[in-house]
Amino acid sequence: MFPNRKALLQKLEDSDIQTRVCFAGNITRHPAYRQYYQAFPNADEIMQNGFLIGAHHGMNEQDVDYVCE
Repeated sequence: MFPNRKALLQKLEDSDIQTRVCFAGNITRHPAYRQYYQAFPNADEIMQNGFLIGAHHGMNEQDVDYVCE
């Protein structure tokens, strides 16, 4: 895992690769799930460090290859 999400996202954005942080929150922390509470450290890790890379129907194979490089 990259040690600094903010720096990685900036590097990707500087390379014209769109990104977004995970914005919904860890669903296991929402009130509706309190009765099922248990520790989900991987879900917490994803919320703290995960992000999304932009993808859409207009991307061609060359675009996908660029993002993957």
